[in-house]
Amino acid sequence: MKLMFRILLYLRWFLRLLTTFKFRGILYFINLLTLRRTKVPIGNTYIEVTSIKDLRNIIIVHEALSQGKIRIKSWKLLKKILKYQGIIDLVSYGIMMCDSYCPTGISLEYELEEDSLVLVMPDGVRLLAEYLPQGYVNLLPILETWFYHARYLGVDLTNWLVIDIGAYIGDTPLYFAKRGAFVIAVEPIPTNYTALIKNIGINEKLKDKILPLNIAIAPHDGFANIYYAGINGSASLLVTNKKDMMSTKVKAHTFESLIKMLNENKINLGAFTK
Repeated sequence: MKLMFRILLYLRWFLRLLTTFKFRGILYFINLLTLRRTKVPIGNTYIEVTSIKDLRNIIIVHEALSQGKIRIKSWKLLKKILKYQGIIDLVSYGIMMCDSYCPTGISLEYELEEDSLVLVMPDGVRLLAEYLPQGYVNLLPILETWFYHARYLGVDLTNWLVIDIGAYIGDTPLYFAKRGAFVIAVEPIPTNYTALIKNIGINEKLKDKILPLNIAIAPHDGFANIYYAGINGSASLLVTNKKDMMSTKVKAHTFESLIKMLNENKINLGAFTK
């Protein structure tokens, strides 16, 4: 059964290869099988391919470019884009699969920030490519925020206070701030918090609207062990199966003590209408 599924999957990608590159695609495929490498044209450059996975990723990017679903300011960025599987998955599962419920013309742009690859989301929010997770499930928060529910991109949150518990890499805090809210971004996982700070930092006009806090919300004040599964965003203070889970001790506050701390830090909660 698994062998049949794999054969059908390869056949599907071979057909997409022919659709994308016509009969030249057969030559690329043969070179890849015999020489273990081939060069494939994309835009006005050539990309060296050394695996079927690389070829699949180029097909995805080529299709997205030809349909205007992604925009690249410089062809030099292509090689950087292809290095990040998280980007390829975002294009594949987000941009290329949301035609039925995404507004016409929704697309991604890419640019460089001090040699780091940056994704520019449909509303102008910027995210560093190096912190993107991989796979459909792990990308769901970003896909739902900017693509699957893109009809909400125009919502006005001016004078709202948003307390984002589990702010992850900063995607939702930036989304809310872009719409006018002041955001308390609570993220306990140290690696996620680092990504959160860096993503806030490259959004110059939004960083004053977000207060990041490296704490957990818990039933008690003090410290708590939190368990998490790598970079996929899922984390909990309570787990029944700790196998394959990482853990770290983090500072903890109850929700009530969080509000008290905000008041002590002169965050005027009464100034917000919602």
